[in-house]
Amino acid sequence: SSGASLITARLAGSGFGIQTAGVLAGGRIGPPGGTTLTEEYNGNGWSASGALNTSKQYSAGAGILTAGLSFGGDSPPGSALAKTEEYNGTVWAENPSPSGDMGTGRAKMAGFGIQTSAVAAGGGPPAVTTTEEYTGTTWGAGGVLSQARQYLAGAGASITAGLAFGGTDGNSTKYANTEEYDGTSWTAGGDLNTARGQIAGCGIQTAA
Repeated sequence: SSGASLITARLAGSGFGIQTAGVLAGGRIGPPGGTTLTEEYNGNGWSASGALNTSKQYSAGAGILTAGLSFGGDSPPGSALAKTEEYNGTVWAENPSPSGDMGTGRAKMAGFGIQTSAVAAGGGPPAVTTTEEYTGTTWGAGGVLSQARQYLAGAGASITAGLAFGGTDGNSTKYANTEEYDGTSWTAGGDLNTARGQIAGCGIQTAA
């Protein structure tokens, strides 16, 4: 059923949380893209909240309303970011660079997990297979996706139980395959019925 509209229309933001306590951070409002705007959803409507420290689009998110993350993205277009910001339900704080930065700046990736146990998978450009894991302080290398892709979606509760699905090669090729993550390696799951990119994901590994 339909819910209330966002205050500010946008695409390519990072989202996290649950149906009655959700967050949308950043995104693209118009050329050249990237915003710091954050909105919170309470199950009935959206309200404005604290601004990101860095304007961005095509970033990924993880966590819950009172303990969330926004990482990666680009701003302006073509300038990939490695920065990580943490949210406490009111304000954003940047994890100090370079210790809190991702190993590689990237955008258009899948994100899932919680603030102290999160995953960034794939992304680009160009499309990559690499995964990084966040412990709440620093990022480290994780398992390798079997398919290099960007514009994919993610879902999952932690580093040890996540999904990455769909996406594109950055051009015309779209993917339907799903991969499941156990904290160490990716294995094949069931394909989407329709191959597609630029999608959203939510839920956990067994109910997404």
